[in-house]
Amino acid sequence: MGRRGRVLVGIGAGLALVAGILICAGRGTVASGPAPQGVGLLNPGVEDPYASSGTCAECSVADGWSLWYTTDWSNESRWIDVPRAQGVTSPRLEGDKAQLVFSDGYKTFDACLYQQVTGLSAGDFVRFSVSGKVISSLDPWHWQTRVGIDPYGGTDPRDIQFELYPEYWDPYTIGSEQWQELSVFTRAVSETATLYACAHPVYPVDNQFMVYWDQASFYSATPTYRYLPLVQRQIFAPEPGTLQNPDLELDWGELEGYQPYPGYENTVRTAPYWLPFWNDDYNPATGENKQPEYGYPRDAPHRVHTGEAAQQYGLSGWGGFEAGIYQVITGTTPGATYEFALWGLGWCWSEKKDDYYDESYSDVKLGLDFRVGIDPTGGESYNSTDIVWSESQDPYDAWHHFTVTATVPIAGDGQISVWAYAHPAAYWIQFNQVFWDTGSLRVVSAP
Repeated sequence: MGRRGRVLVGIGAGLALVAGILICAGRGTVASGPAPQGVGLLNPGVEDPYASSGTCAECSVADGWSLWYTTDWSNESRWIDVPRAQGVTSPRLEGDKAQLVFSDGYKTFDACLYQQVTGLSAGDFVRFSVSGKVISSLDPWHWQTRVGIDPYGGTDPRDIQFELYPEYWDPYTIGSEQWQELSVFTRAVSETATLYACAHPVYPVDNQFMVYWDQASFYSATPTYRYLPLVQRQIFAPEPGTLQNPDLELDWGELEGYQPYPGYENTVRTAPYWLPFWNDDYNPATGENKQPEYGYPRDAPHRVHTGEAAQQYGLSGWGGFEAGIYQVITGTTPGATYEFALWGLGWCWSEKKDDYYDESYSDVKLGLDFRVGIDPTGGESYNSTDIVWSESQDPYDAWHHFTVTATVPIAGDGQISVWAYAHPAAYWIQFNQVFWDTGSLRVVSAP
């Protein structure tokens, strides 16, 4: 696999990747672009101005971005062509423009919008996200839309190995216009990294294949902990007012592995710095309000949004529950408005039939009542009337982004709590499973 090795996971709804696409021989054409941008993206909204792009005669690219493409595909040479690119006002997700990359007629392309960022330090956590929309008669698994980070700062995406799971990709995730948010997460290894948003439709079609890119984001963060297996951990001091272990990973700070909950050591394990809650008013006659089992998905990458793990809880032996996870956060700013965000996914299956069930879709869809909340008073009861809840959603078989905002009381002590809640309606079925991952807490309005 070369010096890059196994680098990234790029997961997004309706995406696909044919094995070997990024290791094929041949030389790509790289359009000239701006100098590497310091930490933070230049023109993340792909707004004006747009300028011509290198050797691509009919390509204009948003300021700060460059266009990579290749036509060197020996087994598809009659199909691959130079792409076309331009800024468009519709469709767009936000702002005034979106970046369109497309092909005409019976041709396809392999092209990436990219940007270099610099000022990183080896070991930093880095994440790149961008929203995409495709218009094509091709099935989604033939679009090959994908995102990536080259932590070495190169300008050829074929130097990266993308690892994807197309059989588990889900429907669109952002609104009625069917935009998708694609994200990728890794560790920096040098001062410069390159961020890619790519598409390579597998087959030509008799009309245009059009991929739109909009609203990119990038962040880097210096880790405040170090994991040294079998040696010792660095002293970990959580930063006041921040969400701990936002990606619900296995190891965080001074904690290693998902943590057993006292009294339920064999059945309830939560991500470090998170706590479980559930309704314990069990009704044995109906199976309602059973104590769910908590853990993380094993050998199920389609149940992880980013990183190595996600918080899973639910029942695999019939019954229903009202349950979730929460975290208490100290040191927030009185009078500030905070946004808490988390990705959620649910899966329900009525029963095993001849020892068969399909984890890629749900066969019962009567409601999940997923929501996230903030208690600006820092309480630890999910029934508290102080909790401000997001809108309820039913994210069957697809990751959905939940957000909620609340203001910390001026007279308070700066302690808040954040909540993730689910209450599947079909309590009589065999499998009810909930997955939460990739959270964040940020100030959206200072006092």
